[in-house]
Amino acid sequence: MTQAFFDITDMPSDFGAMTDAEIVVNYGGFYFVGNDTQTLFAQIFEEDETTTMSDEETVVVVTDDVGFADTAPIIFSGLATSKSKTVWNSARLRLRWV
Repeated sequence: MTQAFFDITDMPSDFGAMTDAEIVVNYGGFYFVGNDTQTLFAQIFEEDETTTMSDEETVVVVTDDVGFADTAPIIFSGLATSKSKTVWNSARLRLRWV
């Protein structure tokens, strides 16, 4: 498994509650080995990178042994709608390949 965390910042000044979230990511892979299936997942966490703020979403499943690149919108479900602007301003997006 390979994973990375990215900052989510700059909520609007009039932020009241997070009711929906969509993030667009650019991703790519280069020549996976063998007949492996690789899946890219995305999930939002609090700053501690442990406390979840969304469900984990599947971005793409790759089954080919070729290089690829694409852009995909991720629409998150299971959002922590009661979290404050401060918490959302320090949220972290986790992307992981499995």
